[in-house]
Amino acid sequence: MSTKLAPISYASTIVGFVSFGLTVLIWLHAFWSGFQTVMSAPREIPDAFSTLRQGLYEEREYLKQVRRRREGSQHRDSKSKSLYYEGGPTKVMNNALKDLIHDFKSYEFPFLLSPHDGLEKELEWSFDATQQAYRCDLWHRVLWLRNKGGVERIANKCIPHFYLCPVHW
Repeated sequence: MSTKLAPISYASTIVGFVSFGLTVLIWLHAFWSGFQTVMSAPREIPDAFSTLRQGLYEEREYLKQVRRRREGSQHRDSKSKSLYYEGGPTKVMNNALKDLIHDFKSYEFPFLLSPHDGLEKELEWSFDATQQAYRCDLWHRVLWLRNKGGVERIANKCIPHFYLCPVHW
């Protein structure tokens, strides 16, 4: 009796071992990336949240200035006001920014050591807004591993979207 294998069997065996090797490498890469994120969380959490907070509030202030400039240049024309309140480009961008700020706050809240309980207006440009203290224990590092993508999504929506907006003021 002959134990000779067909060439297709050799090819199938090689493909199987290569596939298994690639699967193990992808698995190791995913765990290594997660491990690096967990270990760098004490640096990334304050940097990401403070930068994003500053960017969101600067965008909101810029939109307020644009709206005031447009309303002031048209002498409080009822047509321009109605366009803003009915959903003009400034209103749409302002609503999108409010949604981004709301999402940002929901991501930031679990990490804050002492959540701010005052008015939002007090926090916007205060020194406390840039000097927040964040929790970085093991549980919050793992939470950061889960939430990092959402924070990056907000940052990607915020910064390029509003600076490169095709609407000319």
